[in-house]
Amino acid sequence: MIRWATAQDIVDFYGHPQPFTLRAMVLEQNGQIMALGGVMHHPRDPVAMMEMKSGAGKKSVLKGSLIALKTILSRYNAVYAFRDTEQCTSLNYLERLGFKAIDENNEVYLWTLAAQH
Repeated sequence: MIRWATAQDIVDFYGHPQPFTLRAMVLEQNGQIMALGGVMHHPRDPVAMMEMKSGAGKKSVLKGSLIALKTILSRYNAVYAFRDTEQCTSLNYLERLGFKAIDENNEVYLWTLAAQH
């Protein structure tokens, strides 16, 4: 099940409050939060983020997170993301969401609402 995250969900997922406000959704499997994704309200710019716990079904997390992040991203004009260089699929994942690389190392990405129409 995919639903909007509560403040308590975020604390439960990470084990402590986060330093920035998050607008996020969670993927629950068997009553446990297995993935959390959304936008962190960083002081300079909004930054997309997605985390999952080990044991989460990768296909269900991918499908669910694409739906959730597209829902959240549509509320912003522009959102940045940083590619996880330890995850070989992160480049394809960001591109499926509509992010475009904006640096020569393909590590920093930008999603814009205008580019989605």
